[in-house]
Amino acid sequence: MGVLLSQFGGTCAVPQLPPAPSKIKAPFIGDLQQARKSLYALPDGSEMLMRFMDSLELAMAPARQFIELLELGTLYKDCLGSIIDAVTQLNPDPIFACLKKVMKKLATLASYFPPMSYVRLIVDCLAVGVKLLDEIVYMFVWLDSQITSWRDLVQQAQTLGDKTLLSVADCEIAEYGLCMLNANDIMKLVSPGIRVLLEPITENIPSYPLKIALTQLVDIEKQLTDLDTTVRESVTKANAEAGIDDMLEMLGEVLTTLCDLETVLVDIYNVVGPMLGLDPLQQRARPGTVNF
Repeated sequence: MGVLLSQFGGTCAVPQLPPAPSKIKAPFIGDLQQARKSLYALPDGSEMLMRFMDSLELAMAPARQFIELLELGTLYKDCLGSIIDAVTQLNPDPIFACLKKVMKKLATLASYFPPMSYVRLIVDCLAVGVKLLDEIVYMFVWLDSQITSWRDLVQQAQTLGDKTLLSVADCEIAEYGLCMLNANDIMKLVSPGIRVLLEPITENIPSYPLKIALTQLVDIEKQLTDLDTTVRESVTKANAEAGIDDMLEMLGEVLTTLCDLETVLVDIYNVVGPMLGLDPLQQRARPGTVNF
């Protein structure tokens, strides 16, 4: 039998339905409003708003070019004021600072029109590639901490003479090896795609550092192919303790290769990015690891 709610002394608070996100009228698109996530669950207001912001970012893309043009007009007005400041202060630095901003804004506007718009697309893809490699680097740092825990587990199993625990350790190290193979496969997938995008740029932009970076990218692809066979041999060894040294050596080589590839991408981005009014990316240093 059911229990009457009247038997409880507390009260039932009725949850409030969050309001729908505000409606945005986007040019050439019309009204833009986010729908609720489900008919059978109470929506989370912040989640619904974040999903709406994703759609709004896409809808605002055409308007961004118009906003950039307005900003250029504002910079022109500021440069006129900087001329007066330079005369009164007898210092040309305000004019140089303003002209630098104008040149950067002009480069940004030029990136909206062919052929520079396609170059901008490639450069944006490079930035995504750098972020993807960042995530793989973080995974390797996680692997390093997991291997440290694995070593502790093996030592404990050997101290106790527990063969079952040693078997569990063998399963763990095999799983970590598969993660390494997965990262290696991802790198082999990313690198040729980036190379295909970059080859037309190197043919049309006379940049020696860019051509050197492309050569390094091809060398990294060959190194990744050579590493794959050795990594698979280390993973398939029956005794995890016997194969751990090879495994750690391969982890170190893959991580170094990963960081080299990321350095190449950042170098290429920093060569082409300023031509489009983009700020340079920071170089990534190889993270410190304990086991490899």
